[in-house]
Amino acid sequence: MAAVPAAAPAQSQTPTQAVAMEPAAPKTVLAASQRSDVATPTAVPVTRTSPTRQARGTNRPNTAAAPVVATAPVLDDTPVELRFARFVAAMKESRTVDAERELAGLKERLPAGSLGLLRAQAWFDLRAGRDAAAAGGYRTILERLPGDEEAAINLASIQSRQQKTEEARATLDAASRLQPDSAALRAALAQFTPAARQ
Repeated sequence: MAAVPAAAPAQSQTPTQAVAMEPAAPKTVLAASQRSDVATPTAVPVTRTSPTRQARGTNRPNTAAAPVVATAPVLDDTPVELRFARFVAAMKESRTVDAERELAGLKERLPAGSLGLLRAQAWFDLRAGRDAAAAGGYRTILERLPGDEEAAINLASIQSRQQKTEEARATLDAASRLQPDSAALRAALAQFTPAARQ
């Protein structure tokens, strides 16, 4: 069972084991217009001249030193939506280094408790095998958004791997009661129903 970003329709996959579930990817909302440009340093030439000096009774003319170029710091003004989309793409393509770089950029731009950052961090932790951290992130999301499809499916997948089948079923059941129209939640819950596995 995989839930994909809002830009694509949800897809179902048959699990290889009875209760193995594919983690759901974070949802993303892309802005209508996105700038992909990054601020580049600007060069401002500065010319220094030395004052007229007198040495041993002779006048020396003003001499100009080579221009010194001052550069402004590079500012990252990549839109959050674009950075999030890059993060999702890197995660789907298993480019961990790129995903970690985009996640670091999101941490610089988003408040620590923002839902988007919680989703990205929990997914990254899940893929990195840090189940405890990922489960904590998904529980936080479910506390703030009860019935959240992605968080419920991913938390249930962690619980299932930890042989906590009843907890996984309860997580999915609670979410599906709040979102009865969610096909993804119904399909995930069906993996824990004995009749559905025969």
